[in-house]
Amino acid sequence: MRRAVAAPRAERPVVNSSPALIPVSQLTLFPAPPRRWDALRHRDLPPFGEQEEALKQEFARHAERNDWNKRVFHAHQRTLTTVLAWLGLGAPVEEADLWAISRLDTSHNARRLIPFLAERGLLVPDHVRHADPHRAGVARLRQRVPAHLLPEVDVWIAVLRGEGRRESRTMPWKTVSGYLGYLVPVLQGWGGVRRFAP
Repeated sequence: MRRAVAAPRAERPVVNSSPALIPVSQLTLFPAPPRRWDALRHRDLPPFGEQEEALKQEFARHAERNDWNKRVFHAHQRTLTTVLAWLGLGAPVEEADLWAISRLDTSHNARRLIPFLAERGLLVPDHVRHADPHRAGVARLRQRVPAHLLPEVDVWIAVLRGEGRRESRTMPWKTVSGYLGYLVPVLQGWGGVRRFAP
């Protein structure tokens, strides 16, 4: 009895890309944690792709047209080079990554990169950075509320913001932040108190 001969498997196409690049769809199901750019400071950069190299050259022409001095240009070019080498252009660049790289040392900058990439649809804005400062303050204060009191505080905040079950006036985030600033120390004093069923 003769064995059936298995059909040869089709070979997968070879993708000519840098092994350091993250697949674009890898982190789409959940928010990516902040990247540790300081860990890459002294490592050799991966090779560039054609698309990344073209953007670097476009950025150099942009800087020349706007008459940037060399020091400013090179500081921004280092930031762009770092983010493109490690992440590529398979997806838009996170604004948070640019600012994180710019904080590595004084030889990096990101300020003029932000509008350059945004105009080309290549930037994911950092909504936390651009958020209402009072709303961000409420988020920070909320983190200091004892866990067993947090559900009630969230309902209270929703009501102040006009998002309760009944229609009500919407308080500005500045007002909510002020109220919560007075309330948090009291709630922390109650932190060890648990409610017991009678």
